[in-house]
Amino acid sequence: MKTSLSSGIKGLVHLIFPDLCMSCDQDTPVEDGIFCIKCLASLPFTHHEYEPENSFTKHFKSRFPIVSGGALFYLSRGSGIERMLHRLKYGNRPDIGYKLGMFYGGYLKEIERYSNLDAIIPVPLHLKKFVKRGYNQSEQFAKGIGKAIDVPVRTDLLKRIRFTQTQTKMSRSERIRNTSMAFGASEQLKEKAHRILLVDDVLTTGATFEGCIQAVLLQNSQTEIHLITIAMGHNL
Repeated sequence: MKTSLSSGIKGLVHLIFPDLCMSCDQDTPVEDGIFCIKCLASLPFTHHEYEPENSFTKHFKSRFPIVSGGALFYLSRGSGIERMLHRLKYGNRPDIGYKLGMFYGGYLKEIERYSNLDAIIPVPLHLKKFVKRGYNQSEQFAKGIGKAIDVPVRTDLLKRIRFTQTQTKMSRSERIRNTSMAFGASEQLKEKAHRILLVDDVLTTGATFEGCIQAVLLQNSQTEIHLITIAMGHNL
């Protein structure tokens, strides 16, 4: 009886709030997935997880000693990925971040370099932005990855200590100035997190990641740093 009631409730919820493809937001996803067949065949996957040296890592390695990095998708203006990220960030859809994290984590758990991480650290929001939005989209993505690869998500190891303006229309140099000294790392990094995965939603110029990396290395210069985002621009 309980099983029947539970199934009935799930069915009613699905009728009111149907599961739709995360990309097109129109068609039904494939079984146990988050994308429809059409989108799965056309989404701009980067496949960075299979390439230790890639366009993502090249963006940082001349300046910071990261071990690996990658994005799930390439991002282009007006694309389904851009619309999906907009819903995640501004449309009160934290579930998109979590489900994308679970999806990407399914690939990452098969990659050896992600098998011995101590912690996953989402790029933090300032309290003002967190209160306004109600959640941190990068934290939701991190939680999905953490669940999939069985690594704890730590939101106490890195804090945003200075409020920064939105960077959407800023140049690279303006973004670097905007994020300079905006983050602070906890002393627990020295004891609890020698191998970390920093997670953000989008890589554009890399200025936000650079601010985070600086804070981490100032606290512990021996930290092994890996980077992951949902998407990255083609022309970095």
